[in-house]
Amino acid sequence: MTLKEFAKILKLSPTTVSRALMGYSDVSPKTRQRVLRMAEHYKYTPNTTAARLKRGKADVVGLFLPSQPGAFEDPFFLKLIAGIGEQLAERENDLLLLAPTEKQKEIALLEKMVRSNQVDGVILARPTVLDARVEFLIDHNFPFVCHGRTQGTRPYAYLDIDGKSAFHEACLRLVHFGHRRIAFLNAKPNMRFALDRFAGYKQALEEAGIPFDINLVLEGQMNESFGREASQSLMQQAVPPTAFLCATDRIAIGALRGIQLLGLQAGTDISIIGYDDLPMSSHCTPPLTTLHQLIPEAGKRMTEMLFALIDGHPIEGLQEIWQATLIKRESDGPVTTR
Repeated sequence: MTLKEFAKILKLSPTTVSRALMGYSDVSPKTRQRVLRMAEHYKYTPNTTAARLKRGKADVVGLFLPSQPGAFEDPFFLKLIAGIGEQLAERENDLLLLAPTEKQKEIALLEKMVRSNQVDGVILARPTVLDARVEFLIDHNFPFVCHGRTQGTRPYAYLDIDGKSAFHEACLRLVHFGHRRIAFLNAKPNMRFALDRFAGYKQALEEAGIPFDINLVLEGQMNESFGREASQSLMQQAVPPTAFLCATDRIAIGALRGIQLLGLQAGTDISIIGYDDLPMSSHCTPPLTTLHQLIPEAGKRMTEMLFALIDGHPIEGLQEIWQATLIKRESDGPVTTR
């Protein structure tokens, strides 16, 4: 049944019926209830796609994941999506996941989304240092919020975690335990957050009077395989590290496994600290000391910010930096003399 046919049965205009079904306040409660009751009786379902096009809104938000291996395997993104989904449900919006397999296809995919009006706005996850996605969306004046920051100079909405402060605190914790050979397992330096976390690590070493040793820093994929391989490689040095500071929990969990394979125990023989406080981190052996960031809450807040932009609010006031919290567990402790 078409809208026109349904309206004829009700002896109302198609416009009135459509607005009643969509809950507009200019339709009287009595008329709205009648329309809804008859829609249920006739099992009439409005064409929401056509209605959205007519209003010029898709009622869809895009989440743009980075073009990196294993993005859908990362529990971080599952927690982020949970927060985004909670807020979308309140506005009866849908979520479109954008995950190009190759970096060179990112802009082409964004351009398709923008030109076709398939989404009303975009949330960008894990921006790079100079992110072409950010520049494209700014150039096209398209609503977006970034989870993180780039080194670009033009203003845009973002929610970031103070990674420099977090890793400064974590590194000083290891220093206070007596560690002097502190290795840093980081993400690749094209990621802005990787630079911030490295800066916090290096600042803490400088404050403690510990010479920076480039041989104690390795960069790679943010997964367990990298953590395992990197930790085992560094432990082969003539003077191996006594502690590992890791850019993510997944890297840290890999490092835990790596040193276990060498017959060592985290928390006694070696100290390990991660970042993200993923659910698995509290169930490791031993439970992982880590830095907690509010991932679902960040997803919810970024969605609120995006809706504000879509509704015409200015970027000013939509730029936030949150703090991480150190969660003390059992994977780190005083340095052990070997």
